[in-house]
Amino acid sequence: MPDFLLILYDLAMTGASVEIVTPRHLTLLTGNFVEGRGYRTARAHGSDDWLLLFTLGGHGRFRNTHGAFVSARGDAVLLPPALAHDYGTDDDAQRWVFLWAHFRPRGAFSAHLAWPERLPGVRALSVDDELTTVVEGCLRRAHDLATSGRALREELAMNALEEALLRLDEVNPARLGTGDPRVARAVTFLREHLRERVTLDDVAGAAGLSVSRLSHLFRAAHGLTPMQFLERERLERAKLLLRLTARSVQDVAEDVGFEGAFYFARRFRAHEKCSPSEYRRARQREST
Repeated sequence: MPDFLLILYDLAMTGASVEIVTPRHLTLLTGNFVEGRGYRTARAHGSDDWLLLFTLGGHGRFRNTHGAFVSARGDAVLLPPALAHDYGTDDDAQRWVFLWAHFRPRGAFSAHLAWPERLPGVRALSVDDELTTVVEGCLRRAHDLATSGRALREELAMNALEEALLRLDEVNPARLGTGDPRVARAVTFLREHLRERVTLDDVAGAAGLSVSRLSHLFRAAHGLTPMQFLERERLERAKLLLRLTARSVQDVAEDVGFEGAFYFARRFRAHEKCSPSEYRRARQREST
């Protein structure tokens, strides 16, 4: 790690209430803090990168001119660039344990940072204990890699950080919309069991619904029955395999959960108006 980053890291570890200005060429800086009462960081002009803070224990306090809120275990807070912020250990808490990362998103990754706002400009998500453990593991791995001597330490650390952010975005209400979470569970179950023999009872059990209630809610949300949705997902994957691999039609049928090449070909023709082999040949001609 460059000397200026080590100096910044040591400054932050003192727990002093100081105005910290991040270097303009900073790409990734990570840390793991256990702070007691009185810890506070304030940046009147924010920073020129993104800042993620993920609470593991105790309580943190975030505030701006619009108000304040307290974070607890499983709370992830995102502070966008140039956003004035003031955070620290909550006045009523003995300590605050959190992982953090200053970073610049790569490519179009900013699309995964569109979290709900807890305060104007301050984005936050709360996750259950199982996901907290997963995200903690990703962030600790990011920190270990970022502070290692490996030649590609920053690239590897960014991969680990991006995994943490993707895991969080998977449960982002702003991305998922306002749909019924039970239907979302059914969709996840169907996508995870493409190759297996699946019944409506299986899907209803995964969703926590009766078969009749599941069928009603699912059709209202997707315009298809659960089994029609499953077939569509299987056929979409089959089309990719036909285009991008040399696997036989029989193998493709098995890969996506159809019982035999004949039934697969019949259902494929019903949707695509051509056989799997004809589809493959047509796509191969398009790519030449």
